[in-house]
Amino acid sequence: MNFIKKNLKAFHGKLPSGWLLKCVLALFGTACSAFGMAINSAAGLGNDPVAVFYDGIRSLARLSPYQLGVATNIINYSLAAAVFILDRKYINIGTFLYTLPMGSFIDAGTHIYRSLGLPPSLAVKILSACAGCLLLYFGISLFISLEIGIDPVSGMLMILKDRFHRSYKAVKIACDIAAFVLGAMLGGKFGAVTIASALLGGPLIEMFCRINKKHLFVWLKICKGCGTNNQK
Repeated sequence: MNFIKKNLKAFHGKLPSGWLLKCVLALFGTACSAFGMAINSAAGLGNDPVAVFYDGIRSLARLSPYQLGVATNIINYSLAAAVFILDRKYINIGTFLYTLPMGSFIDAGTHIYRSLGLPPSLAVKILSACAGCLLLYFGISLFISLEIGIDPVSGMLMILKDRFHRSYKAVKIACDIAAFVLGAMLGGKFGAVTIASALLGGPLIEMFCRINKKHLFVWLKICKGCGTNNQK
């Protein structure tokens, strides 16, 4: 448990309410990402490359569409274990806040969406997919902006970057392509949202990150220097 204590020390010098708020926001960001992924999957217009891989594993394991969260847990827990074995410096508080509840959040989001009984028209599917993408990208950006850790997938990408001496961008693109191809071969659903994610995912996440740091975190007073520099 030393690695947990080590990462808890990262918050040394901050008020307990500060890091507790960060943990709450990290969970909220994880929930947003999970709900977005669930909505995209239920809408039937595809999902981002990683989620296509999740869906492929779900199909391979012969799980129902309602059990995408179970497949997500299988992958994330396996990757978290691999990251811990290969380079545990990438395992920290944020990893647990992302990994442990993600599958349950996805299943909850799937059930909530299906319980709404929305008509299966193309217009409803498109609106649902737009809402799902916004939730997904906002959730990812919030988790990233808090800087309290990374998810298992990102942890594995960092390890590959270190081992093969390539840029993070190059590794991310290669792994996204591999995840999409493998997921599609295993039966994962893909479509317009998959293409939109490849084109708009990065820019939207960067935009939300800027909004979080310049506005949301300032309002919540959890950014560095909040309440000091602004008063001078």
